[in-house]
Amino acid sequence: MRMRFRDLRIKWKLPLTAMAISLMVLLAAGGLLFAHEYSAVREAMERDLAAIGQVLAANSTAALSFEDPQAGEETLRALAAKAAVEAACLYDADGRLFATYVRDGNLAAPPERPAADGFEAGAESLSFFGPVLLRGRRIGTIHLRSDFSQLDGWLSAYAKVCAGILALTGVLAFALTSILQRPLLAPIEELTETARRVSEEKDYALRGRKRGEDELGFLIDRFNEMLAAIQSRDAELVRAREELEERVEARTRDLKEANKELEAFSYSVAHDLRAPLRSIDGFSMVLLEDYSDKLDETGRGHLDRVRMATQRMAQLLDDMLNLSRVTRRDLKPTGVDMSRMAEEVFEDLRVREPQRQVEAVVAPELRVEADPGLLRIALENLIGNAWKFTGKSAAPRIELGIMNDNGRPTFYVKDNGAGFDMAYAKKLFGVFQRLHAATEFPGTGVGLATVQRIVNRHGGRIWAEAEPGKGASFYFTLKD
Repeated sequence: MRMRFRDLRIKWKLPLTAMAISLMVLLAAGGLLFAHEYSAVREAMERDLAAIGQVLAANSTAALSFEDPQAGEETLRALAAKAAVEAACLYDADGRLFATYVRDGNLAAPPERPAADGFEAGAESLSFFGPVLLRGRRIGTIHLRSDFSQLDGWLSAYAKVCAGILALTGVLAFALTSILQRPLLAPIEELTETARRVSEEKDYALRGRKRGEDELGFLIDRFNEMLAAIQSRDAELVRAREELEERVEARTRDLKEANKELEAFSYSVAHDLRAPLRSIDGFSMVLLEDYSDKLDETGRGHLDRVRMATQRMAQLLDDMLNLSRVTRRDLKPTGVDMSRMAEEVFEDLRVREPQRQVEAVVAPELRVEADPGLLRIALENLIGNAWKFTGKSAAPRIELGIMNDNGRPTFYVKDNGAGFDMAYAKKLFGVFQRLHAATEFPGTGVGLATVQRIVNRHGGRIWAEAEPGKGASFYFTLKD
């Protein structure tokens, strides 16, 4: 993968930058020098060509005066000693070609008519036109054409010298920068290594070593201050976490003890109250049976109320004992056929109330991993609630099924009974919380609290949806 310049280490960036700057400066200086020297060489070529033209013009006056072309060509052949001049010619006073000289037969011949006096630069040659004068009177024109061999030679030599200077300067700049940058790079590399160790080892006791009072020294001071602040804050966090863990552990122990005492108290109260309640109910029944003829209607009514109250209180105590057992009981999950278990719950309800005709729909093959005893209690409460609250429905229907909730199996118990207002849904799973009057639908308000504890112990959750007069749906999972 090609590495970009910004990704290089500083030890390479600095020498390369110095070398690039040196080369750019030299190229700029070389360019200016080249332009100056090129102009100077060009002017020198023009001066040389003009001087040769003037000499030839002076030597050609006799040939033009006596109209002797052969003498003119002999004069022009003297240019053979000038390697740069590739062609020359003489024109008479009327501008007709008088005599010519061409260094190589393959070269282009001079023009048939002269141009204006002065210089003309072509792509590959430089031409000169000048007057041939005799006593101040123009008797003809001389033309010289020179190639750029002199200029090409100079350019070649100049390019070689420049290339050598650039190469030497680049190497020297790189070498000198590599040597001179060491005092600058040493603290940067140490700081980088310290930052790497701090990041990998999470050791905030490390510090960067300061070497001077320059900008790097200031940076290292601030870096060390930051590490000191992090170290101090880290130590405070560790102390705070340890203190918090100790407080949480102590509070947890206290809470466990309080829960144990509360559960023991609840169990003891519920258990110990059952005997006197049975006595009250039993003696009330004896009074009704043995002394019924001695009691008036009002007395018998009072005894019936006493019995109903004691039976209701006994049911409440039984529910409290069940709730306590759910909390204290060890969880023993195993494979359970929930469909079959629900059918058994429905059958028990039909035996208890054979006069009721309730449509029970149970989805087949509902198999779960759960504690069988606790799951049975949960189903008895959920299906029992649905059975109770469909008591006033014309065509009661209860359904146990399963659905997919964002990839998670979710079970539900639905009914078409009394339902409830969702504004009071938060009270559903509280102990002794009721959404209907006891005279309308009997109950203690403990069943759903028991179900919630069972579901929570299995790592799931439970919630409900309902509408007054249109039934209720209870959804629960056994694993989140």
